[in-house]
Amino acid sequence: MREASECRTVTDTDSCAFFIYQPNANEGRTAVHVCRRVMNIKYFYLIFIYWIIGFVILISGRAALACLLLSWQDVEVSQSTLLLACYNAFRFDCQALAYLSLLPSVILIAASYISSPKSLTTLRKVVRWYYAIAYTMVILLEIVDLGFYNNFGTHFNVTVFDFFHEGPTTLIQVIWEEYPVIWLTLLLISVFLLLLKLRISFPTCKTLHRNYWVMAILLVACVISMRGSISQFPLQVEDLRVSHIQKINDLVPNPCYLLKKAIKEKKQSFELLTDEEILGRYDFSSEEEAFEVLGLTEKSLFATVTRTDSSLSKPNIVIMLSESWSGYLTYNSLETDNTLLLCGMQRHLREDLLMLNYQSVQNGTIASIEDLVISTPFPRVFRSAYRYLPFSTSMAVPFNQSGYETIFMSGMDQEWENVGESLRIQGFDSIIDKFAIIKNHPEYEGNSVGLFDHYLMKAIMEELGTDKGHPKLILVMTTTNHPPFVYPHDIKLPEIPDSFYDNPQWGNKKEVQEKYIHGYQYANYAMASFLNEFKESIYADNTIVVITGDHNVRTALAYSDDGVHVPKRWEYSVPLYIYLPPLIRNVVEKEGRVNLEKWGDHHDIIPTLAKYAFSDGVSYLNIGKDLLNPELNEMNTASINTSKTLSDIGFTREAERKAKARECLLLLYHTRFLRNNSNKD
Repeated sequence: MREASECRTVTDTDSCAFFIYQPNANEGRTAVHVCRRVMNIKYFYLIFIYWIIGFVILISGRAALACLLLSWQDVEVSQSTLLLACYNAFRFDCQALAYLSLLPSVILIAASYISSPKSLTTLRKVVRWYYAIAYTMVILLEIVDLGFYNNFGTHFNVTVFDFFHEGPTTLIQVIWEEYPVIWLTLLLISVFLLLLKLRISFPTCKTLHRNYWVMAILLVACVISMRGSISQFPLQVEDLRVSHIQKINDLVPNPCYLLKKAIKEKKQSFELLTDEEILGRYDFSSEEEAFEVLGLTEKSLFATVTRTDSSLSKPNIVIMLSESWSGYLTYNSLETDNTLLLCGMQRHLREDLLMLNYQSVQNGTIASIEDLVISTPFPRVFRSAYRYLPFSTSMAVPFNQSGYETIFMSGMDQEWENVGESLRIQGFDSIIDKFAIIKNHPEYEGNSVGLFDHYLMKAIMEELGTDKGHPKLILVMTTTNHPPFVYPHDIKLPEIPDSFYDNPQWGNKKEVQEKYIHGYQYANYAMASFLNEFKESIYADNTIVVITGDHNVRTALAYSDDGVHVPKRWEYSVPLYIYLPPLIRNVVEKEGRVNLEKWGDHHDIIPTLAKYAFSDGVSYLNIGKDLLNPELNEMNTASINTSKTLSDIGFTREAERKAKARECLLLLYHTRFLRNNSNKD
């Protein structure tokens, strides 16, 4: 092939194509092929320039929001977290731009194999039009978000779709009155025309040919940007929170991510059935029939408190959901006196009240939190538009009405599943997550899920010590006994012999079993350490502690009723541990012996605490039973999980019917509540 200097080169600047014509046709085809390979790099250079433009647009929107939000004092106070906020904002922007650039990248890669100057020019124009429209829409989203934040104090979310329910005339009127529509329209048109007329000059063909590695770098960067991370976990909603200062957190997301999140939440909305459809689903002819089956003679899901002993002061209440705390592992460890697994917890399980005929109502962490807090039959309410409604069934309501300070504590990030935002709306006064704890204790460590549990336990003790003149309800969610099963290196737990795993009850590979067993050990260690310190403190005289699992351990055990594996009745089982301060325990024991063999579930926690915590006349959701009632035993109680109902064998039919009645009445109540409240202006 002849040297390029002997050839005639023609450049199409609009399509960035270089065509080399040589006397020999065969050699000419080879030469054109070489130049098309070079054009790949030129097109990635084009994408890179548009990325820079995209960054400028997103940073400008974020700067506008910062001007709306922050003062110089805020900046000075949050200096330590600003770098992380900028880093996470950069990750979210990279992810948004990577997805926006996916289509033009595919178009331009395909274009590099086209030799027709006219076709290349057309494709180049398509890409230019695409970016002009896309970036104009991004700016429009930034404007909408700024307006939404200015009015509601939060980024736009799934509720933004409610504006479209008002009808086009009303919607146009609201927008016209609330926004400078003419100026914003002129701005968008100007930006669109500017992007459309944008011409980008390129490096020479010779320079690009010497830098072929640029293509590989940009491809890898694009893939990493879409994932948002090179670590074990991709970019996710928890990365929106970088500080205990909410204003700083609000600067992290961009409008592209917010729109994606809102659309996802809208798709997860659930259908509201009619009363007749609900009754038919559970085989009830009327609502009254369901009330009779459940034993609620007043035809109400709510009960009014009558305190057992008005001379008793209201105790602090700590309700702890321990991640994956297994009922069967606890039962088996106590039966075999396996101190290697219990790690100090055996003392407390034997000293205080422990119920093992017990299940979580739901089988997931967020599902159990939602069910315990608002007793909802709907899945993922905290990720739906309904999370902005204060539910009348919220457990925080009777506590607040009884003078309690209500607190949620966890080592996790409160952005997870919108927990922090949702619980505030449901009446919790304070949300203390890992960022709030680290603010006071920067030396505390954790894993990718949250702070290590033993640090969370220290934070609980500190919170009990902050006397504000009110009793406290502290709802706690632990996190460490959870994938990726990373535990603190300075906590030495007992070694488990290899022979322990030579058992058909284990349902997975040894390396998986070891992770779950280590997690169970650590959970017990952390809880035992907390209870040891707690019982030596003054808080033991005026605090009730309730500990249960959010759900059972999932994959470490093999369940079957064949006599070899773990009986299936333990499939959704979690323990229920109750510590009662001396005065209250004396009252309970005077009323009669508590039967610890009775069946129960999460819905029994609030009815059990009601007569000790709530003021006279306060109403609370009463769809469970008082587990301290001596008249109840295993012969007339049931444990209701969404997947399994357990009871004594002679009470099976009644238990199944009660489970249906409870689910039916909850679904009726919540459906009416959502329908009535979501229709309000």
